[in-house]
Amino acid sequence: KSYFHINDEAINDYTRVTEIDPLHVKAYFNLGCLKQEMQNYGDAIFDYTKVIDIEPVNIAAIFNRGNARLSMGKYFDAIEDFDTVISINAEDERFYINRGNAKGKLYNFNEAIEDYTKSISLNPNSDLAFFNRGLSYLNLNRKKSACFDFHKAVELGSTIAAEHINKFC
Repeated sequence: KSYFHINDEAINDYTRVTEIDPLHVKAYFNLGCLKQEMQNYGDAIFDYTKVIDIEPVNIAAIFNRGNARLSMGKYFDAIEDFDTVISINAEDERFYINRGNAKGKLYNFNEAIEDYTKSISLNPNSDLAFFNRGLSYLNLNRKKSACFDFHKAVELGSTIAAEHINKFC
């Protein structure tokens, strides 16, 4: 069976569960995850929203909905979701990285840098936070800071940062 065929079967199974129990949070969440994995972001957002309607403080659903919105280019909505998860749990560096990514897509590079810096303060071994902050610095023509972060990202294991060092530093 193909990958998508298996996912379609799972989607059908979870959909049946939600028809039997319209408050089945795990079924809606898993539907959202499957649809997001299949890049069906609009439907994933719908399912994550159902979870949030039932459990308004479901961090995983809010975070995943923010990621789906980010993938769809709904950057303001994504930032709203990331703001919400940060207000619930300000100690997860992923929330700041993803909010920084959304802010960067809106060309708010200084704000993105603030988020990446916060992420780094929570996890100083995040090659992704250093790399993304380097990209934001590069977009602000702060090449020295960008190259510092690219080098740090490589030191932490990033391979894509090495390409940026060769190109920009």
